[in-house]
Amino acid sequence: MMAVTEATADMHYKPSALRGHNLSKNYKLHDQGTSLQEMLLGKNWFGKSIQSFIGVYGYLNIKPPNYLANALIITLLILSITVLVTVDRSPVKSTRHAIAISLLAGVATVIAASIGFSWILDFQPQGRYLLAIVPILGGGLVVAGPGVARSKILYVIIAAAFLLSAASFVFIGIHGIPKQAGFF
Repeated sequence: MMAVTEATADMHYKPSALRGHNLSKNYKLHDQGTSLQEMLLGKNWFGKSIQSFIGVYGYLNIKPPNYLANALIITLLILSITVLVTVDRSPVKSTRHAIAISLLAGVATVIAASIGFSWILDFQPQGRYLLAIVPILGGGLVVAGPGVARSKILYVIIAAAFLLSAASFVFIGIHGIPKQAGFF
């Protein structure tokens, strides 16, 4: 497999490129000597990942205005915290803390995997890698019991997140993407 990669890959992505210091600036940052802190803060991994998670369109060049992006971030944070608090108040006292801890561990694992991929293999701070957090939180609500997911505040927050996301897609994404190919 390494021989095929060496024979067919672009010059900056060949295994021999690391030895010749000829790597792409975003490929295998760890092997190029970039520290984890430099990748996270210097290259703004967190900001780019969150921005992409809430909705960036086209070739990552069409972005929602700051007020909409901030509203989406705040809504999603409130939703995540509400799910954790709701699960931790589950009527099943014997497992509620375990479920909340499991949710936190799942979320942390998804974030760590995305960070690791960007640092060890290819710097791609993309929100799609963080989408696995959504079913983890939903699964926590299911495991916590049938009454937990019926919280009215949870419904309101989910509806707000959906409406903000839909507005971003319809008014920013669809409107901003050129109608003819090749006009980016």
